[in-house]
Amino acid sequence: MPAFGQPLGPLRRRRGRRSARLRELSETAWFIFAGRSGGISSPMMIGGIAHRGKSMSEAKWLASTESDGLLFLLDGKASERELRLFCCACVRRVWYRLRRADASRRAVEVAEEFADEQRTEQDLAHSLLEAERAMETASLGKKQNALRAAAWCVRRPMDASSLARSVAWGVVLASQEAQDVELAAQAHLLRDVFGNPFRPRSIDPVCHTPTVKAIAEAAYEERTSPAGHLDLARLAVLADALEEAGCTDADILSHCREPGPHVRGCWALDLALGKKRAPLIAS
Repeated sequence: MPAFGQPLGPLRRRRGRRSARLRELSETAWFIFAGRSGGISSPMMIGGIAHRGKSMSEAKWLASTESDGLLFLLDGKASERELRLFCCACVRRVWYRLRRADASRRAVEVAEEFADEQRTEQDLAHSLLEAERAMETASLGKKQNALRAAAWCVRRPMDASSLARSVAWGVVLASQEAQDVELAAQAHLLRDVFGNPFRPRSIDPVCHTPTVKAIAEAAYEERTSPAGHLDLARLAVLADALEEAGCTDADILSHCREPGPHVRGCWALDLALGKKRAPLIAS
């Protein structure tokens, strides 16, 4: 109890700060446990969210503001490449936590390059070792959560219900944003990468003209730093080029013209590039 005459405000603020710190440490402890056990491997309650992705409807997929349930729907259906690019996009949202953490930033970059077959498994393993060393030197808290999420981007195998969820939740725990804001941002990233699994799309090979290919390749390479967002103007030009080449799919054209953000792995851009994607049909 405060002494007589002592103002209550400062004491309450100190207690509030201690409570927030304890909560942060307990979240970090859970995150570490998940990592040592190979990721989040079973449905559970986290932050008050019940995961029911397996029975998700198309309407819920399109409207959901919780990435966790969406990842459950993708379990066993999404390709490792697309999941890895999603994880990298998530970690880039907390890039500010990776200051003076070159190994962790390199891990994300190596993961992106591995997804595009520009790196070997040996590169991935070496990057993981370096990133884990950097992580072990950090104190518990938001920065270590970010370092751990970055390291997990170069782990294998990459799956939706375990490792990808672990990365996503690591970013939630590292973010300066409120939990619901970060989860909603991740849900948007998932839809940018995976589109609508209830309505798989394709582009007629006739539309893969040299002009479309050149514009699509430029759009894929040009990104803002450090967020890694694709250039909206180039995507809009790509939509025009696809339309001129005979593409009439309104979903593909409108997605390229949406304000985004769009990231590497964007489903519409991948289709324009002719990249092989896992058949993603929700059931």
